[in-house]
Amino acid sequence: MARISTGSFNPYAYGNVSSYSKNLVNNYLANNKSASSSSLVSGFLNNATGTTQSTVTGNKAFATQNTTNLKLLQSTAAALSGAANKLGGSSQLVSSNDSVVKADKTSFYSQNNLSFNVNVQNLATTQKSASAGLASSASSIFETGKNNVTIRTEKGSYDIGFEVKSGDTNSESLNKLAQSINESKAGVTAKVVSENGKSSLEITSNETGEMSAFALEDAAGGSVAEKLSMSVERKAVDANYTVDGKNYSSASNTVTVPNGRGASMTLQGTGSASLEKGVDASSLVDAAQAFAKAYNSTVSHLMSGSAGGAGVTRALNLVANNRMTQMSMGSYGGYASSRLSAMGISINGDGQMSVDADKLTKAVKDSPATVKSTLSGYGGLAETARDNASKAMRIPTATYTNFSNMGVESSLISALMPKTGSMFDILL
Repeated sequence: MARISTGSFNPYAYGNVSSYSKNLVNNYLANNKSASSSSLVSGFLNNATGTTQSTVTGNKAFATQNTTNLKLLQSTAAALSGAANKLGGSSQLVSSNDSVVKADKTSFYSQNNLSFNVNVQNLATTQKSASAGLASSASSIFETGKNNVTIRTEKGSYDIGFEVKSGDTNSESLNKLAQSINESKAGVTAKVVSENGKSSLEITSNETGEMSAFALEDAAGGSVAEKLSMSVERKAVDANYTVDGKNYSSASNTVTVPNGRGASMTLQGTGSASLEKGVDASSLVDAAQAFAKAYNSTVSHLMSGSAGGAGVTRALNLVANNRMTQMSMGSYGGYASSRLSAMGISINGDGQMSVDADKLTKAVKDSPATVKSTLSGYGGLAETARDNASKAMRIPTATYTNFSNMGVESSLISALMPKTGSMFDILL
């Protein structure tokens, strides 16, 4: 019995799989008249439709996941481009030690090399007071009925009332008091801390600085504060620090940098640090690492051979055989890979991208303009990856399985693999 050649079979060139299968069957029957037409039609359709459906389903799943990967690649590339674009023009103050002082993200323009030496003696703190521990399950030490206490602050006095019912425990009455304090808007926050069978009332000022100090006092004729026996565990104090040897104090740990062109800083801990005009690389490093993760997911999926057809397999063989390397080198040259490598962005033998945070940080500080041009703008890593991802998402599912010439193969793998002008030569 003659065999049908399916080498040129393309289910996407016809209206649907069933229609194409019937055409093949009719052709088969015309050349095999001695066979039973019903058995041939039934047998061939079952076999052809099953095989075709398997291929269709496999390639659809492959294409769907690839599109998901490419969408993520697009968004992370856009974020990387945005972070790179911020490297040009204005500058920021960058701290030599974030554990002592952290500069904000305020950008400014200055031709002068601004530099500040900061020394932090103490941070601004909130007041924290706590009562003596009371047996949690014991009967409440407060009088049954309405109880009153006063919180006195620099902004005024606040009368606090809470109801104690017969049978309430110390834990229950303390929670009622804490709730009433929090509802008073006295500028403090209260909570009950219970451990080892005892409960205590803890009150903390909402703001830092000396002016946030408070005291819990008995209302006229009351004894709540006396019974609680509150003690100050941490005083509310202002921050004390120096900038270039000059003394400053502040109720807040976030302060304006003197002569810092509107920049501010947050005091983080005691010690010394310098603030200098520069470029903050942290946002760019985070964006680059997110992009690399998305890129690696895209490449891993393509290299997994998830597609059932020959299209992706043949295209990936071009990668394995380095048949596209000469084309990319001729178009872009080898300098681009060395520049990216110097910035800490590289591709290993498995096609996975890695970002060396220290190298990239140094590159941003040493030459922000070079980093910006390499990653963003026309021909840059991020912009080209985003463009190629967009092109790849327009590739019909059928193309993953069937194409017939080198030009289409090259276009397919160039789009599917998010190569860029500046990285093409080192991705293969």
